[in-house]
Amino acid sequence: CSLPIYLQHLCCQQFSCSSSLHEGYDEPEILLNQIVKSVPKALTLDRVRLGIVCLMSSVTATIMGIALGSVSSARAAVPLAQLIYLPMAYLGGLWMPPMFLPKGIAEVSVWVPTRAMGELGWAAVNGAPWEPRFLLVLLLWTAAAAVMAGIAQKFDSMRSLISKASVR
Repeated sequence: CSLPIYLQHLCCQQFSCSSSLHEGYDEPEILLNQIVKSVPKALTLDRVRLGIVCLMSSVTATIMGIALGSVSSARAAVPLAQLIYLPMAYLGGLWMPPMFLPKGIAEVSVWVPTRAMGELGWAAVNGAPWEPRFLLVLLLWTAAAAVMAGIAQKFDSMRSLISKASVR
């Protein structure tokens, strides 16, 4: 079977994984429908909670991006974002499951917003309750980024006023 391992156990129990998974099905939509129906009952999807997680995560990421753009020049923003967000993605367990992270990194991992976003999302997908500590981590990062963006915007507006006053 050429499917990734995590998909093999979901669909290959119902279908035989021959060289062509869609053998016997005329339309790809029928195959997709059958694969979706074969997802185990234990995996529940609370769409409202998942939507809330996506909204909270996008607000946090947007405010962090505004803060980053406010404290750096337009030219430095992209490299600076790469230097911040790529390690943050690794620390948050987005490239590998957090349980496989080295011990020291796993201890730091619970304090980054990407880990909080992932944990809250997985809890929603699995029908598990949200852990309050991850909600708190996401809230704290959002608040810190908002404060940093606000201060940077304030300094930028003061700098603009000073430069306009010096031109006169």
